[in-house]
Amino acid sequence: MKTGITFSLIIVSLLLCQVSLAQEPCSEKKVSVNLDEIIDDVYNIFQSQYPFDNERDNMLPGFETWQTEKDWQNAVHDYLFNFLQESNPSVNFISKGGDDCDYSFTYSFSIIAVDYVDTSISVVRTKTGYHARAKLATNNACGENRQIDIYFGKDLDLFQAIKNMIAQFGPIDRVLDNYEKEHLSPPRGPKILSTFKDRNYVSPLEDERKIEINLEVRNCKNEIVFEKSHGHQVELLHNTDRSELENNRKAGAAFTIKPGNPLIIGIAKPKTASIFYKLKKGIKPEIEEIEISTCGRDRKETKTIKININGLDIQVKPKKTEVQSSEKTSIDIYFNTVSPNGNKRPVVGKQLTLSVKGIVDGSVSPSKTVATDSEGKATLQYKAGEQDKQITIVASYYPKDYPESVQGKAVVKVSPSKSDAILTMTSRHLNEMTLDRDETIGNDHYIRKSNYQYDRKGTITLQLKKHSVIDQPMLPELWVYYMSESRGFDNWDIKYFDHRDELRESKSGGFNQKIREDAQISDVKLRTPDVPMMVIVAYDKKSKKAKRVMVQASFDIGYKMSIQKSTETESWLGEKTETNSNDESRTKNDSYFFQVAGEPVKDPAINKEFPSGCLVSGGDGKTTFTGFGKTEEIKPVKNNKYYDEERDLKTFEWSLIVNEKK
Repeated sequence: MKTGITFSLIIVSLLLCQVSLAQEPCSEKKVSVNLDEIIDDVYNIFQSQYPFDNERDNMLPGFETWQTEKDWQNAVHDYLFNFLQESNPSVNFISKGGDDCDYSFTYSFSIIAVDYVDTSISVVRTKTGYHARAKLATNNACGENRQIDIYFGKDLDLFQAIKNMIAQFGPIDRVLDNYEKEHLSPPRGPKILSTFKDRNYVSPLEDERKIEINLEVRNCKNEIVFEKSHGHQVELLHNTDRSELENNRKAGAAFTIKPGNPLIIGIAKPKTASIFYKLKKGIKPEIEEIEISTCGRDRKETKTIKININGLDIQVKPKKTEVQSSEKTSIDIYFNTVSPNGNKRPVVGKQLTLSVKGIVDGSVSPSKTVATDSEGKATLQYKAGEQDKQITIVASYYPKDYPESVQGKAVVKVSPSKSDAILTMTSRHLNEMTLDRDETIGNDHYIRKSNYQYDRKGTITLQLKKHSVIDQPMLPELWVYYMSESRGFDNWDIKYFDHRDELRESKSGGFNQKIREDAQISDVKLRTPDVPMMVIVAYDKKSKKAKRVMVQASFDIGYKMSIQKSTETESWLGEKTETNSNDESRTKNDSYFFQVAGEPVKDPAINKEFPSGCLVSGGDGKTTFTGFGKTEEIKPVKNNKYYDEERDLKTFEWSLIVNEKK
């Protein structure tokens, strides 16, 4: 139920509703006036009734001279047309009009016996006179030809017979108004209104393959158009290249007139009808345009509905595309739906089928199937064998009861170990802001929900050459110095979105706005100069185990963001609703630095603090060392109506593999 709204919002809604009430004016009714038939005797009798007169005192306007029968017919037509127009000045009659008219007025003349009173002797006599007949019928764009009225007039005088006949119709504008009120179909000024019931997209996923589209046909007076017996017809394609459409019989507003291609449904009740759109094939994203047409009294109307078909995409991304023998690396798999404009949405909880080729003495885990997590991601672990040369990983998904599948693949090359050690570092910086507020202030009800996320993550690998070993005489530590020989920017994952929903409502009206910002990331580069960098591993002299790793360098990652913003607004006052939408885009360049994250931890042996991210926390203690650090801050956001809480998360994880043979 919609309740409560502020005074200022009511004013806005009133203005918007005034716009929505400003309907396109109804088209003018056009009536063609045409001759149906005149029998030859009519012309002959008229000649005898008005004989040639040299003095021209027996002639009528338009009949000053004797004419051919064709000229005479034209003169009679002009007389009838002018009298018809004078009798009905508000109706637009078209002389000898065609199919562009909404109605037709067709007339015919014949002879008939007419009783009259001979006043000289007060006797009723019979004489041959004129019989005028006219039919008022529909003549619209739908090809409908339905009789509305038919009337007759007779008299010894042709012109009086015409007047008598026209008088029988009464005010024709009123006749047509009443007819259109009683017969809403076909409508004047037809409009097709369509809305998506739940969502405006489909995808090959089983639960996203079908959507419902609500349909209404309205006339220029904004009345719902229907026809109880045969239904007001709406036509669309039953089958397209990628889909099929069908009438939703359960909606109860329309029935299927023709189930083939095209599909024709008849709206038989004064309520919203609906159709189902079902995706049948295809994996790639696309916007499919569906044409829906109907006809009216004054024109045919066609509406194009755009269906967003989201495709499926699997990306297999090894943390490192080249490894050395005995080196470990992870392989991330991302499963997303992809909209036609490139926006991605994670596919959660789906089982992917794996195929791994090229394994000799290495290992991949898992190797058969893997499920995506809440971010549409799955991760494999690969340890390169001494005899592995190159492995190919293929991840596939087969939608249930669908003719096509999607797959992604990647290659990891393996080379003999040449470096003394390999250091892999992954840094992440996540910034989130949220708002979830539902409150009533006075008579106004407010619901605000916002979700902002900017997530940056990257992995860098350094190939290290052992430089020196120095015994620290003042510390219980032995430091091993390495210098980088090469580096690789192996993997990145950068996400940005800003989604805001705001609803304000009252008993009389309300306002709803949805704002969506999503970014596509491109041109990702490591901007730090490629120069030798120092890495120090500190060992405890007593236990002979590594304690921490210190990198004497910082790394800057730059990239380009293409941000798409869409805004949808809806305002209402009573039953009147106004909707608006807007799309815009912008680009910006941004960057982030690798940071050694983690709360400071004091080493009592040397009485100094180090970030926990640089401390050794895992590995075998001989050739493999790993570490992880995390800092997180959650705090309120002040003076911001869109967000009330902010989360700032930084993580840093690393692994160091020492080549035993070296």
